Amino acid sequence: DNLMAFASYTNSFTPNTGLNIQNEPLDPSTIDQYEIGIKKNLWNNTIAVNLTAYQIENSNLAQMAIFDKNGNLNSNTNIKELSGKTRSRGIELDITGNPFPNLQMIGGFSYNNMVYVSTPDSKGSFVEGERLVRTPATTANMSIFYTFPKYIKGLKLGATAFYTGDRLAGWNNTKGQTQVNRLIEVGNFTTLDLSVGYQFKKVIIAMDNDEAGKA
Repeated sequence: DNLMAFASYTNSFTPNTGLNIQNEPLDPSTIDQYEIGIKKNLWNNTIAVNLTAYQIENSNLAQMAIFDKNGNLNSNTNIKELSGKTRSRGIELDITGNPFPNLQMIGGFSYNNMVYVSTPDSKGSFVEGERLVRTPATTANMSIFYTFPKYIKGLKLGATAFYTGDRLAGWNNTKGQTQVNRLIEVGNFTTLDLSVGYQFKKVIIAMDNDEAGKA
């Protein structure tokens, strides 16, 4: 009664915005997405858990071009290039519920490995098997909110933490490059959001405060 398994496959056609370095429209990309998972309710259906494993393949990823048509560094985000086929594999865990009266919990964890799997053989193409920059392997979040039922009825206090794991910055390496390595390792960090609010009938007034720090 409280356990469900599911699987899905989606094939989609995705137009790419922007222009290539020759000011021509970009060709579209095809996305293949596979998912399998389970959904489970716990504690008399007060907590819902969703665990999903997935694979997403992009036939030709569009991203900002490194150089313009004259060979200079490109600063125009609308000038893009089709960099090759990519594959994302990962898992996602989501937890939501109200385990106790007036207490709400929302949490999640994600692991993602996104790499190039097929790129052109020409010089300057990205290296197959290398993780894409700006794609952290792990992310997580947890939120807890409590609404006072008496004394200060309607007062709501909350805290939300967001975690972003280690990731790569800079530029992905290319075939035939002269540099040893163009990747920059960036450490993890966590942000904490504290909130206080008050609810009167259907109106809620809330105030947030954000704090950030390296984990």
